[in-house]
This record gives sequence, C-alpha cells and structure tokens, in this order.
Amino acid sequence: MSTKQTELAIQNALADRLGAIEPGMKLVKENYHLQNSAGTRGFVDILARDRHGIFVPIEVKKSDNTAREAIHEVLKYCELLRRERGMRVDQVRAVIASTDWKELIVPFTEISRSSVYPIMGVKIDVGTDFPASMAVEPVTPLPVPNERDLSVAAIRMPIVNRSDADEKWDSLTRSLVKVGIEDLIGVLAVRPHDETGILHVALGVADADDPRLPAPDEDEGLEEPELHAAEYRAACAAGFEHPEAEVTVPEKLTRYMQTNSLEVAHVYRRGSFEDWRDLINDSEAAAMAQHAAGWNQVLLRSSANTSHSLAWGRFRARVDYVLEGNPDWTQVLRLWLDEVEHQGKSLDVVLQVYNPADFLASLIHGYGGDLRSLIPEISGAVDAPRGDGKLIHGLLTWDGRPIKDLWQAIHVAYPTVADWGMARAVGGVYETDMDLLRSLGLKYSLFEFLPDSALPSQLIAEDGNLRRIPSGADGVSWPGVRPLQELLQHVDFGPVVESFRQCMTPVDGGDQWIVSG
Repeated sequence: MSTKQTELAIQNALADRLGAIEPGMKLVKENYHLQNSAGTRGFVDILARDRHGIFVPIEVKKSDNTAREAIHEVLKYCELLRRERGMRVDQVRAVIASTDWKELIVPFTEISRSSVYPIMGVKIDVGTDFPASMAVEPVTPLPVPNERDLSVAAIRMPIVNRSDADEKWDSLTRSLVKVGIEDLIGVLAVRPHDETGILHVALGVADADDPRLPAPDEDEGLEEPELHAAEYRAACAAGFEHPEAEVTVPEKLTRYMQTNSLEVAHVYRRGSFEDWRDLINDSEAAAMAQHAAGWNQVLLRSSANTSHSLAWGRFRARVDYVLEGNPDWTQVLRLWLDEVEHQGKSLDVVLQVYNPADFLASLIHGYGGDLRSLIPEISGAVDAPRGDGKLIHGLLTWDGRPIKDLWQAIHVAYPTVADWGMARAVGGVYETDMDLLRSLGLKYSLFEFLPDSALPSQLIAEDGNLRRIPSGADGVSWPGVRPLQELLQHVDFGPVVESFRQCMTPVDGGDQWIVSG
C-alpha cells in the first residue's frame, strides 16, 4: 500500500467514488461549512446523502496523528447538523474514512456502540495507480469484551494452615477452570491464635457461550438460583471433586467470620481479578468477595450518581436484588429512587440495606444481646448541592396491636420449630417471614428527613405514587407506627426464643444449624 497521496487528494477522489463506500450514496458538497453558535465553526470534508435520504458527514484521515481527531470531528458535525440545521436525530449518520486504523480502531469500536448516530468506518487503500487503484473496505468494530464481575456462587473449604490453603486454592482453581470459570477471588480467613480457618472462593461470571460450562441436568433435581445459574452448576461440578468443599453464597463469608472470630490473612486472585491487582487492593478484593457492594441478598453498601446511567442502572438492579422478598420496602424505595432520578440533576446517592428477611432468626440469635445489629434496616442519603439533600431511614415498626398469644401468632407462619427450619433450608423463609411480621403487627417502614424540616415524614406507596405523611402534632408519631422496642417491652419473647434455641444444634462453626422439633 502507498500513502504518499495528500489527504486532500484522497478526499477529492473519494468524493468522486462515494458508491465505493455504499451503493446509492451521493455527494452534497465537499468542505461543507457549518456554523457553530456554541463554539468554533466547522467544515465537513464530504457531506453526502445515502440512498434513504439520510445526511452523512464523512471525515477523511490519512495518518495515525490525524486519525485520532476523527471521532471528535464526526460527532461535532452530526450535532451541528441537528443544532444549526434543525435535523432530526434519525436524519443523520456518519462515516470515518482513514488509511490507517491502528490508533482509531479502539475509540471507533466504542463510539460505534454508544453513539446515537450510526457511525460507519471504512479503510482506504490508495494502491499504486491512484486514483484508479483506490479501494475502500468497511471496518469491523472489535468484538464486545466480556465484562468481568463476581457471581452469587462461591465455594468454601476448611483449612489447617497456609500451606494447606495454597494447595486447596491451586487444586480448586484447576477444577473450576475445567468447567469454564476463569476469574476468581479467594479469601483466606483464619483464627488469630493459629492458622486454622476457611478458604472462601468467589466465582466470577463466566462467558455464557463457553462450551466448558456444565449444561443443566433436569434429572438431577438440583435447585438452581435464577441469577448466575451456570456459575452455580460450575461450583457444584468443581465441588464434587473436593469432598470438603461446600457450595455457598457470598454473604455467608461475613457471617462465618464474625461467628468464628476470623480475620483475613491472604487474598488470592485469578484471571481478570489478578489483572486488576494494580487497580484494586486486597482489602477491596476481599470486600468484593463478600459482595457488600454487589449481588448480595442480605447486605448492600453502595453508592451511585444519577447522571452515570450505566452505573446507576446497575445500582438500582442491586438494590432490587437485596430487597427480594420484601415487597414493602421494595415498592417505596423504588418510587423514592425514581423521584431522585427524575430531579434532573447530578446527584450522589448512598445506600446501606440490611435485609435478612428472617425476623425469627434475628430474635433467636440476638434476643437478650445485640439484637439491634440483626434487625432489618435501611440508611441512605442524597448528597445534593446547595444543601438540598435528604436522608432516609428504614426499620421495622409495630402497629401497637396487643398480642394475646405469642405462640399462636408465631404458629401462623411456623406451626412447629421444624417448619421454620425447613423454610430456611429450602429458601422459603422470605415468604413466611412476611406472614410472621403481619401476625405480630410488624411492618417495614421508611422515613425521610429533609434539611428544612425538623421532623421526618413517613414514605408510603399509594396507587403507584410516593406519598409523604408528616409527623403528628405531638412530635415524631404516625397512626399505627410505633417503635419495635415498644413491642419487645410489652411482650416477653424469652420463652419462645429459648424454646427454639433448645431445638437448634450449631454445625460448621455456627454458620449452619440443625433444627429439630
């Protein structure tokens, strides 16, 4: 290939041969002048129209040094055709024509996917007998990269020392790679006084088209999660090769570490997460493995800006995920976030959601001790300029209705202790928990605090709209909304809690319980 021709000569030759780009494309004008009331004026190298009548600004480049300017130019011309000529967005598309694509191919790939204007790329080969030898070939954008994230599947193995952990990490990663899981984060958590503990391995999201992934086996009767089912099957397949391995979920790592007083001693990485070592430190990687900011069904700690559409959408999806099984908070919080999103500003939103969705378990493990840390709660804030932000707080509240027979109220949801154990085992506790709360007169409530108001308002969903109920005249009060602490003061849960505790045997370091009775 020869590129000794000037950029202007290539432009003129291309203007005479627009059909080489696309059949039916016709010239409007070379060096078309566009006014720019918002900045500098511009001259479109070639303005054409395609066979459907759509206007096509064509930017011509002949070297890497100038090619990098092409993206800026075509986007500017498309916008100016709309802004200065009043064209609709569907009346404009663009073409980048260049002799060299080394510097251009990556930004072209991105802009061709994300621009509202269709952007086409063509490579020009001037040949040896220019202009007769000039050839034009379409440029194919690079394939969409696989975005790396952690799935909801994890594997846990007991370890006796660091050497044991290293061996199990190596063995387990080999098994997982065989079934299509390339990206992994491993957390070694040990007791401070010795090296015993666990190896928790969080599985990355696999390539859905990877032939190594295990296929669904309907005859096996394996109940799979709706989210990341392929990764769950891969975890099970790898776990079969390691008798000590247990397939688990990310949120259990935090609970297991707290129950057994474990500390993070080392973080392992593989695949993309190893490549991120210079971007994400071990502390953040360990937090990722616990999914405090990811796909966690119990705990979410995350933030996002309303103007960053992709990150905001991901944030909203993860809020919905952690609130699964909690229709009261889900509906109100969705409406509240919709309202924030539609304020038309760039707003930072910070949320912490703790939604165990098992009030009975909270009582059993926390009654008489640190119950408050086990009770569902939402804390959130909108950080806005000029001090017009807001805070929200969600918690369980009591309607004040007396409970004459506590056992009878509990039996509405769980006729026996074993029924509660079975609901936990099969993942049905989310549904029965709502029955229990209603029987006890409890509900999930959400409150909003504004900077110009000394008292909060209760947020409720009414006919698909968000409604604010101001505090009563006597202070922070609403009809049928009383603190959970008042219920605990009026009703002695001690005998019920003790009865359940006597039917429970801790196993696996207190992370699991055998429930009988």
